[in-house]
Amino acid sequence: MSDMTYFGVVPFERDEEGEILPGKPREARSEIAARCLAAAMAATKPGAVAFSHTSDPASDGLGSAIILARFGDVPDEVRVLEDA
Repeated sequence: MSDMTYFGVVPFERDEEGEILPGKPREARSEIAARCLAAAMAATKPGAVAFSHTSDPASDGLGSAIILARFGDVPDEVRVLEDA
C-alpha cells in the first residue's frame, strides 16, 4: 500500500484573556486548497496554518505535520513543526 498525504488547516482564536489557542482543524482536498482556506480563515481569525500529514502504512499511523503556510498571528510553538 502506498503513502497517502492528508491536508488540513487549523485556525487560531483568542480566548477571553487574549491568549491565542488552536481552533477546530478542517480537512482540505489539496495543498492549494489548504493554503487558500488558511488565508481565508486568517481574514476573520487572528491566524491560521495550512499543514500536511503523510500516512505511513508500515507503522499504521500518520507522520509528523509539515507546515505548508502560516497566516496572521500564530503561536511560536507552531514554528517547531516547520523544522520537522
